[in-house]
Amino acid sequence: MQFNKQALQQLEEDIGADAVPMIMASIYKEFLKHAVKVQAAIDKSDIKVIHAEAHTLKSTARTIGLDELADLACSTESISRDDNLGDALVLAKRLKQSTDEAIALISEHL
Repeated sequence: MQFNKQALQQLEEDIGADAVPMIMASIYKEFLKHAVKVQAAIDKSDIKVIHAEAHTLKSTARTIGLDELADLACSTESISRDDNLGDALVLAKRLKQSTDEAIALISEHL
């Protein structure tokens, strides 16, 4: 997993380079919470929570240029919207793993 450099540059232009570390720290903390919620939803087979968490992760990941995570979250959101629990659980497990990878990547830049 890697950052989309163009997205990061756009973020810097939008909010200023000085604000990016603060935003990254905030997103890091949020991703930690979302990873726990995704795992709990998997454990409980809760498709509504999987859908909600995928939606949130999708937009946040896209904001900071984590396109791989955003794309997976988008797929997970779509499948869970269709009430396809089996496929949603498969994708949610991948989403949890990718979120953990994103957390590790962000932590390297804090």
